[in-house]
Amino acid sequence: MSLPSWVPDWRSGLSKSFAENNHNQKIDGLAIAMCRKMEQDGTLPSWVPDWRLVLRRSFAWLTHQNLDPLFQASNNQPPTIHDEDDNRKLALDGYIVDEIEDLGAPWTGGSRVVDGSSSRHPHEEYLSLLAQIRQMCLVSKGKGTPIYLTSARADEAYWRVPCGGLDQDESFQPKPAGPACKLKYEHCIAELTLLIEAYAMTMAEYEIRAAELAHMGKRRTDDADTARNTGTMYRVRMQEMAGKRPFISKVGYVGMGPSYMRAGDAIAIFNGASVPFVVRPVGENTYRLMGECYCDGIMHGEFIQGGGQVHKIVLV
Repeated sequence: MSLPSWVPDWRSGLSKSFAENNHNQKIDGLAIAMCRKMEQDGTLPSWVPDWRLVLRRSFAWLTHQNLDPLFQASNNQPPTIHDEDDNRKLALDGYIVDEIEDLGAPWTGGSRVVDGSSSRHPHEEYLSLLAQIRQMCLVSKGKGTPIYLTSARADEAYWRVPCGGLDQDESFQPKPAGPACKLKYEHCIAELTLLIEAYAMTMAEYEIRAAELAHMGKRRTDDADTARNTGTMYRVRMQEMAGKRPFISKVGYVGMGPSYMRAGDAIAIFNGASVPFVVRPVGENTYRLMGECYCDGIMHGEFIQGGGQVHKIVLV
């Protein structure tokens, strides 16, 4: 993202200057997703990025701006920004998908834990997140809501959600997740389990399990699949979801959204945005923007294709 090119009128106040600038700029989904506020500053509207901070990149970030987005949640609908008397409000056309029903624990990204002079990866945290999402997917299926076109696609949610629906190639560039990503997920579970259980194994037992794991990592979906389908590759994508937490909505959508979201928040799609967002109701058709999310089953325009109704959504 480039630096802002406007010259602010500081006499109008910091928060007003930021808000006016963002009304005059073309705001894309990525820019909105990067909103972060200084804890001591509660004066900025929720949709205005705080340019004083280092902004977190989107989990769907691409290295080149001329590449097509990895997702198209708004189904290629053009953005519409409505005029409002108050520049601190942003009124957009969009869709309210559903209300958040329950949440899992925040995901920190699986960073190394420093213990004195040594450090280790928190294998248990990875497994805990995967287990939480697997359980939510079972609850979702039990609701019986037809949010997927097929039962087979619904069965893929448990391995798509933890990695934000993305795999990566050998050059670590993100790409849409496919069948090979499921192999990486399965290898990830086996690898993490081995790393935890290794402390109670003899060397002979460990060598047998390690050999089985190495063989498992050589599996391919087909002859054209030349990538390494290993758990390490899967965990790299899990790390991109740091700062989020798993959620399930009332009708059964499962995904990952901002760590500070809560039950009662809503999943929203704004026209022109590639990814959905989590918003918090504060009045009739009025919301505070919480941040971007991955919501399985709506990332490629499925909700809109299924007849979702467009609304004017006002962000404050």
